[in-house]
Amino acid sequence: MKKILVINPGSTSTKVALYESGSAGVVQEIASQSLTHSAEELDKFESTAAQESFRSKTVSDFLKKNNVSEIDCCAGRGAPVKALSAGSYAINEIMLKELRTEKYSNHPSNLGALIAHSVAEQYKCSSLIADPVSVDEFEPYSRYSGLPEMERRSRLHALNIRAMARRYAESRGNKMEDLNLIIAHLGGGISIVPMKKGKMIDTNDANDGGPFSPQRAGSLPSTLLVKMCFSGKYKDAAQLNSVLTKKSGLLAYLGSDDGRIIEERIGKGDEQAEEVYHAMTYQIGREIGSAAAALKGRVDGIILTGGLAFAPLCTKWVSEYIDWIAPVEILAGEHELAALAEAGSRYIYGAETLKEY
Repeated sequence: MKKILVINPGSTSTKVALYESGSAGVVQEIASQSLTHSAEELDKFESTAAQESFRSKTVSDFLKKNNVSEIDCCAGRGAPVKALSAGSYAINEIMLKELRTEKYSNHPSNLGALIAHSVAEQYKCSSLIADPVSVDEFEPYSRYSGLPEMERRSRLHALNIRAMARRYAESRGNKMEDLNLIIAHLGGGISIVPMKKGKMIDTNDANDGGPFSPQRAGSLPSTLLVKMCFSGKYKDAAQLNSVLTKKSGLLAYLGSDDGRIIEERIGKGDEQAEEVYHAMTYQIGREIGSAAAALKGRVDGIILTGGLAFAPLCTKWVSEYIDWIAPVEILAGEHELAALAEAGSRYIYGAETLKEY
């Protein structure tokens, strides 16, 4: 059995898990932990990238605690890097330099590859990332925004989306490359993707477009947004961006971004909560309908995934808008750790070749 370590850094925690694999793409978790970091610990560092050594040590401590003496592969969560085709990438010096200098973003996931590479050097094994959020398989028509200076970008939950597409296809005796699917990742941010024969040909920008979500504003009327920018209410772009991506959506309307709490409020007769929540599911359904148009109506299945897919009222209401398009499958949860382990397993057993960054 081969051992695969997977690492998913967050703003105040590092999720780490150890998997075993006996064949390509088949993995079994044997140990996991969410390592929490206090604000006092992290405030000592001048940047996210500067946390590399500190967080790498916490992962090494996890391995020692679990008496792990050998690892065959380390897989780290992919950060927002340059536009890439889907797949797994060997962590190399170019990638490491860009992450340490924060060339494309200052995001906690930058640490995924940095920590995986550091631990892999200790254990003398390979390291990789898989399907980062900047995977770009857009068709030419998908790139047009209506303004030449502003090209549409591919920013999406690629790792979980492709893992769920693969799982859905395999459960039906197919490969994802054989099917046309729509995958809706429903979480703090929302990605809705038309997948044509395994290619994610379009998506709303998960950070600032599409339906409003638990925390994000989604697509907004452009002229009103411009007016908001020049209203004098916000001191700079960073403050306004924080509002649009962290303090909007359900949180702004209802004071909560937790679907479970909101569904409880609806169950107790909260009419405002019902209307806002239904509005979000309406926008999700409408975006899925747009994805069906991108596939010219030839859709084999629709997958609802992500944390909000655990919320029964959310999936019920979304399904009512879309079940006429194709059968709806609910694969709830965010499966990034298992997806990373499966990528490592496919590499170890030769089912997938690592790409060069």
